Amino acid sequence: MADQALLLGVAPLRAIELGFVPRINEVGRAFRCQEMFLPDRVRAGEAMKAAMAALQGAVGRAGAGGRAADGSPRVSRRPTGAGS
Repeated sequence: MADQALLLGVAPLRAIELGFVPRINEVGRAFRCQEMFLPDRVRAGEAMKAAMAALQGAVGRAGAGGRAADGSPRVSRRPTGAGS
C-alpha cells in the first residue's frame, strides 16, 4: 500500500499520518479489547515496518528543497536572537 500511495502522488508523511498511524492505532485498540489476537498484531506490525521502510527514502527526498514533505514551507525550529 505504501508503494501505491507513492505512485498516486500522496506525500509520504501524509500517507503515514493519515493512513498508517490510524490503522496501527486501531490494531492496538482491537488487541486491548481482545478483538484481535497476537499473531494478527504481529502481522500488522510487520506490515507497518515494511510500509515505513518503503516510505523512508521518499520522506527524505520529499523534504528537500526548503519544503516539508507535505509541500508546506519548512519552518526553522532553531531559537533566534542574542545568545543563540
